[in-house]
Amino acid sequence: MPILPLQASPVATIALTRGLKLGIVGADVQNLQRFLNANGFVVALSGFGSVGNETTYFGRATQAAVLKFQLANGIVQSESEPGAGTVGPKTRAKITSMGSIGAPAPTVAPAVPQTINPQLLQALIELLRQLQAKPSSGY
Repeated sequence: MPILPLQASPVATIALTRGLKLGIVGADVQNLQRFLNANGFVVALSGFGSVGNETTYFGRATQAAVLKFQLANGIVQSESEPGAGTVGPKTRAKITSMGSIGAPAPTVAPAVPQTINPQLLQALIELLRQLQAKPSSGY
């Protein structure tokens, strides 16, 4: 069976035109969450903010995902630095330079295995640790 070339679906570009921080509401926040989720800086593994459930509210989970994005891209060096966890000019510029909400989704599965996104893997490991630390309910 021949390997078919991948066909990319359209990708929405992201343009953030204002600063975003804790408590802000708007469609641009939802686009930011989509961008973060699609690029390995997961807002939430399930529920509000998770893939397909992005919201218009910039809450603590969005702030934490923005901080991870900033640290990974050298925008800030620590969480105590001014601007950490907020979307200001430097963060907006980096997001704009990346060009889209997500990478094109293939319409045909690739013939080789995909690698696991390290940020997503780390988020899953952290969730597992949190679940293991909770006392058993006896079921």
